[in-house]
Amino acid sequence: MKQEELLNVIVKNIRHFRIERKLSQLELEHLAGLGENSLTNIENHKMKDLNLSTLNKIANALEIKITEFFIKRSKYNNKFRVDAKEK
Repeated sequence: MKQEELLNVIVKNIRHFRIERKLSQLELEHLAGLGENSLTNIENHKMKDLNLSTLNKIANALEIKITEFFIKRSKYNNKFRVDAKEK
């Protein structure tokens, strides 16, 4: 798998698990201890190099194994965002 394709799989999985848990980007940033707009940049492909430390923080905040991010899935959650008001 090429690096760009792998990054796309990781980003889709992050978004999928975030939405599945009904978390906004801001909420997940806080839970993971990430800087402001970090998750927005990740999900909008503005961050080209994700390090394992960041992925581990996100995985821990989502309460999943980091390996879940590397699985190419046939279906992802089609919702692109969850408004905090929906919670």
